[in-house]
Amino acid sequence: MPDPILASMIDELGALRALTTQLKAREALLRDRILAMRPNGTVSGQTYGLTIHRSTHRRFDRRRLPDEVQADPDYWVERDVTKVKTEPLPAPPEQTDVIERDMHQNRK
Repeated sequence: MPDPILASMIDELGALRALTTQLKAREALLRDRILAMRPNGTVSGQTYGLTIHRSTHRRFDRRRLPDEVQADPDYWVERDVTKVKTEPLPAPPEQTDVIERDMHQNRK
């Protein structure tokens, strides 16, 4: 069993990530519903204002480069990446209470 403090931090990180996933899903749903209503400019709720800003961005698509350029190591940069993955553990089996009885009771 890992250090109890480490185990606690792992569990908290996993719980936060699970909550973040739920919150992001809810955020996406609300965003899509708001955009479907096509508000213009700045609109307000009771405690927050909302501004919709649309723009177009240009992006370089390296897949359109010739294969020989893509394969040339002079055009590549390496970087180190550290990923931390959390996943829920299987639920422990339900515990049942075991009652021990003395099968050899004192007989009088």
